[in-house]
Amino acid sequence: MAKSVKALVEPAVLAWARKTAKLTVEEVSTRIHVDEVRISGWEDPETDDAPTVRQLQRLAGIYKRPLAVLYLSEPPTEFQALRDFRRHPGSTDPTSPDLVYQIRRAQERRHIALDLLSIENETPSRLELQASLASDPENVGRDVRDLLNVDEQQVSSWRDAREAFNGWRRAIESKGVLVFQVSGIPVSQMRGFSVWEPELPIIAVNMQDAPNGRMFSLLHEFTHLMLREGGICDFEEDDRSPSQAVEVFCNAVAGAALLPSSDLLGDPVVVDHGRGPAWSDAELQDLSRRHRVSREVVLRRLLRFERTTPGFYRQTRQRFLQEYVRARESSTGFAPPSTLAVARLGKPFARLVLRSYRSERISLNAVSDYLGVRVKHLPKIEELVAAA
Repeated sequence: MAKSVKALVEPAVLAWARKTAKLTVEEVSTRIHVDEVRISGWEDPETDDAPTVRQLQRLAGIYKRPLAVLYLSEPPTEFQALRDFRRHPGSTDPTSPDLVYQIRRAQERRHIALDLLSIENETPSRLELQASLASDPENVGRDVRDLLNVDEQQVSSWRDAREAFNGWRRAIESKGVLVFQVSGIPVSQMRGFSVWEPELPIIAVNMQDAPNGRMFSLLHEFTHLMLREGGICDFEEDDRSPSQAVEVFCNAVAGAALLPSSDLLGDPVVVDHGRGPAWSDAELQDLSRRHRVSREVVLRRLLRFERTTPGFYRQTRQRFLQEYVRARESSTGFAPPSTLAVARLGKPFARLVLRSYRSERISLNAVSDYLGVRVKHLPKIEELVAAA
């Protein structure tokens, strides 16, 4: 009987599912309460041992894979891995299972969108704007604004940081980019990631980040797409090694797009301040509010144009980071499932799914599955995506 069961489950598939979930044999053993030797035996083609159906179900749950995948005859072709731009001293594999799952889910949704567009006989638009590390970040930032049709008047019309984030998101989505928001990942581990593809490239930002932080992530990752590469980012610049050149460039372009030099240097607060390197909190807050960017972006741009010193920048930025951590730790909030679904998936993706259902291309169960909500929430989602 053991051999017949083993024949239904390929050891290579079980090993692939565990490794791509970034779990060790020891971690799996702890979660399903099965001896490590047995789990290793399940992945060994030379042994006859195999998990029971119940154990397979539990494995599928912790590997975050459909049960049917574990019955495949061979490991499927995996979605592309992302370059990791983060620095984790002493760690050889810093990507957590939860982050791996979110990256995989984002790529799965892209494939769903491509399939639905094909069913509807539609061709996805392509992102044509390109950049290189040899480009001037200021010029690239202006190109980004021009492409997205965002100007100073548009920015000033946004009431606050949350509305500004949504405005930038809509502009980027209008260029054929899928913008997702992920949850359950600490901001310290990931603020954003991107996946470059010629059609429907992906940007994902962390919902646990503040709106201003997510806005910077959007433009940072959009720059990655213009460089025709994706990755997992944290945006730090303390390490000036060659591997960080891309991150430094993406930060510079994001800052230039969010706060152009003409807008900053022509602002009355900056003009009245003069050349002194020290800026008051009131001045920085005023510039942040007027230009709908974080105080850190203001600081970055002031440093870029030598209106402050590296020492003042580092000291003030560190204080802002401490304030940010305290604010995020004390923040609370609740949103209904329909609102969360649209926030996570974006209106273009949700509209595409609903349109395919209305044209009877997919079932109601598929809609519920693709949007990650119960059927009862679909009418509210339709209302949300219909809004401008």
